[in-house]
Amino acid sequence: MSILFVLVVIIGLIFCLFVSGKETSIENDSIDLTKEHLLDAEPNNFFEFDYDAMLENSTPAEQKISPEPHALSGKCGNSVTWCLINNHHLILEGHGETWNYNIYSEKDYYRCPTWKSQADKIQKITIGKDITDIGIAIFHDLKNLTEINFSGSIRSIPSQAFLGCSNLMSIQIPEGVTTIGSCAFGKCYSLKSILLPQSLLEIEDSAFYLCTSLTSIDLPYSLEELSNDAFSDCPNIKQLIIPITTNVDLNSLMKLSSIQKVFRK
Repeated sequence: MSILFVLVVIIGLIFCLFVSGKETSIENDSIDLTKEHLLDAEPNNFFEFDYDAMLENSTPAEQKISPEPHALSGKCGNSVTWCLINNHHLILEGHGETWNYNIYSEKDYYRCPTWKSQADKIQKITIGKDITDIGIAIFHDLKNLTEINFSGSIRSIPSQAFLGCSNLMSIQIPEGVTTIGSCAFGKCYSLKSILLPQSLLEIEDSAFYLCTSLTSIDLPYSLEELSNDAFSDCPNIKQLIIPITTNVDLNSLMKLSSIQKVFRK
């Protein structure tokens, strides 16, 4: 009887060891697969997520992370993020300044925004209310852009900000903006309407270079400095209304811009 009991105990121990070893093997295989998956993943500047799947596995607090499904997103400033909604609406959120960019890749500038691969899809831009400065060349060459929604916090439109946005037809620059930089709206061939704020103090050289659809411009009384070539190669401007206090060489302005009539107000 005692020998039979010992045999039963030994068989039981062998069975337990076998089962334990199997579980350990399965667990290790799972860990290895996870590591392999992570190592094979290619890094990118943006990500795509399944919003519906996220909601199924999240708490109510976590469900407030994103307002829309299937977004592309990334960073464009130390405290500024971007998100592409429904493949055409670019939204910037956060506070402070965005990064500067440079289409010629000079040092101390980023080559291009991380949404560049999606540039041809972008039709609308919304800039959050706590963003105070947008960077040089940040929205350049968005050829299908047709709508821009600024916040009231933007202080300037920098150089080349919207250079080459060839389908942009109208722009309302918000109150608070004091400067429009060089080539800010250069080569916006479809631009027909510009509404400028009463806070505007300066328009720099070539700011509206080759805006060939412009026909009339009324500059605000606040404007102090207007570059002689701010509207260079804009052959369809019939009249330009300038405050009498604005510093500008009218002869040079008319020659460079092919403007037919300039009025002082």
